[in-house]
Amino acid sequence: MKNIFSALVFLLASQQVLAQQPFQTFDMIVTDPGGVVAAMNKLQASPTGQQSTARVILNQYLANGESLATHQILVVYPSTAIPRSSCNEKTTEYSIISLVS
Repeated sequence: MKNIFSALVFLLASQQVLAQQPFQTFDMIVTDPGGVVAAMNKLQASPTGQQSTARVILNQYLANGESLATHQILVVYPSTAIPRSSCNEKTTEYSIISLVS
């Protein structure tokens, strides 16, 4: 009985380790942080941003070693199916162009 319980605990624990959410990071050199925040807000308010289930987080580097990047955008997806399906949508190209322009 003890072995069955141990095996069950091990199985559940290993499933939790594999259940990590997928993410993407983008490092940027930013001279106008307020502009980046405004662009991210504009993207989130757009139809593409409203349809997205991903969480977008802006981080600032305080010490980044040899990298010149000052900020990072972290995109966290709720499941592995979301990043794959969003890569096939044509709306992401417009959204990214409007974010950088």
